[in-house]
Amino acid sequence: KSRIWLALAFSFFTFCAMLWVLLAWLASFVHERYGLSLTRSGLAATVLLQAGSAVGTIAGGFLGDRTARRIPGGRFWVAASGLLGSAPFAWIALTANSLHLVQICAAGFGLLGGLFMANLYAGAYDVISERNYGLAAGGLNLVGGFAGGSAILLTGLLKQSVGISFAIQGAAIAAVASAL
Repeated sequence: KSRIWLALAFSFFTFCAMLWVLLAWLASFVHERYGLSLTRSGLAATVLLQAGSAVGTIAGGFLGDRTARRIPGGRFWVAASGLLGSAPFAWIALTANSLHLVQICAAGFGLLGGLFMANLYAGAYDVISERNYGLAAGGLNLVGGFAGGSAILLTGLLKQSVGISFAIQGAAIAAVASAL
């Protein structure tokens, strides 16, 4: 019944669409665009994204907790900032003309996406009754799984006709809209 939880769930949907397109397709993009082996493509596509996510999640948790103590809805401000900031990095990562830029954008997506992820469940728990924590968490997991699977499938279907960049562009625009 919480409209704020519903907005958070929609934002999570858009974030997971971007995340899973990157996780599923960035290595293929790197392999095809830059001619690296599949092993090197996988490393180039994931190491900095995951490292950025690790740092962003810890920093996001710290910032969210600190901001929530000082500003009503503080976790949501941190989460929305992370979502808003991560979207351009996702888009550029799958359109970049240099491997170095792909990696910088993957790291930037991970770092800023971590701000969103660290505050997702804590933010949800701030706006729902304690007796509904399990339902809220399960609902968010369902939304994320559906978004990720759908985005991976849609990207695969669109890859030959309009390209991977078109799929991530749509997800990034939706993420920016949901963050705002």
